[in-house]
Amino acid sequence: MVFLSVYCGILLLSVPLHDRLFLIAGVVGFYTFLFRLTFDTAAGSPILPLAFTAIGVSLIVLAMLYQRARQAWVTNLP
Repeated sequence: MVFLSVYCGILLLSVPLHDRLFLIAGVVGFYTFLFRLTFDTAAGSPILPLAFTAIGVSLIVLAMLYQRARQAWVTNLP
């Protein structure tokens, strides 16, 4: 749980710092924890870890798009 807490902290730290590197590191760490937990829990089913791989990649892409859109919103404020 310490691993998950550290990476959630890095993920939350990316918002006030406006840094994509922290965002990517946090999402990758969080995703790695979920993938490892899923792989250990569902060792007999190869489909579930692959589904989480697709979900993890989409989370990374969505997080980057959110960060880019948020940055555009902040720069367009009066």
